Amino acid sequence: MADFKIKSAAGTGNKTLIQGQDQSGSSSAIEIGDGGNLAFGNNGKLFHGMTVFDTAGTHTWTKPAGVTAIMTYVTGSGGGGGGGGSTNDTGGGGSAGGTAIKWITSGLDATEAVVVGAAGTGSTGSNNGGAGNLSSFGTSGEAPYSTASGGAGGNHGDLGASVREGGVGSGGTLNLRGSSAGGGTDSGGANEPGGCGGASYWGGGGTPAGHSSYAGAAGAHGGGGGAGCNAHGSSQGTNGGAGLVVVYEYKG
Repeated sequence: MADFKIKSAAGTGNKTLIQGQDQSGSSSAIEIGDGGNLAFGNNGKLFHGMTVFDTAGTHTWTKPAGVTAIMTYVTGSGGGGGGGGSTNDTGGGGSAGGTAIKWITSGLDATEAVVVGAAGTGSTGSNNGGAGNLSSFGTSGEAPYSTASGGAGGNHGDLGASVREGGVGSGGTLNLRGSSAGGGTDSGGANEPGGCGGASYWGGGGTPAGHSSYAGAAGAHGGGGGAGCNAHGSSQGTNGGAGLVVVYEYKG
């Protein structure tokens, strides 16, 4: 268990700063600020806030006053589910976007560009789902600090149980690949479901169309879309989830 000491913090207002080190020697802190708000430390820095970008397109992150470091989570968008194909076929689900996690302590500009990848679109019939798209955070010279590619779209039912790869993070302190999706079937029978969408770092894989009237559900937060089912259900695969960029901000 960490040893902590309590002392008064600098600044106005009624504040208490609790600091200490864990057994590895890493420093940590909790600030109880005005109104009893808690701020949890990371490498000796105090948590300031969190900014979430979850709408496809280009955005701007503005560095809050006093922020000296950030932790970014960049997730590409999910691929769309494949179409059901021919009679009694089921498509494959869309694969998930990758994720890059990066701790940034220097070089931050007052504003940084944020790109959230648009979701891959689900397809119908003998058509593959659309691929997911790249998400990114900021610029370092001419290149973003980190990027994450989108997941592949699912195959249509005539291609059988083949699956497609998930996207992958790049440039992060930790780079993760999104999950591959469930495959479909070629003439598998009227009761076969389509393939589930792959899950991203945040989960969110879409569910496939059922063999009756269930039309499936779209992916979320970079998850892949569910596949179509050309039996008694919907031949339409669902869309993947748009990408996601989350920025945790720290002071000190």
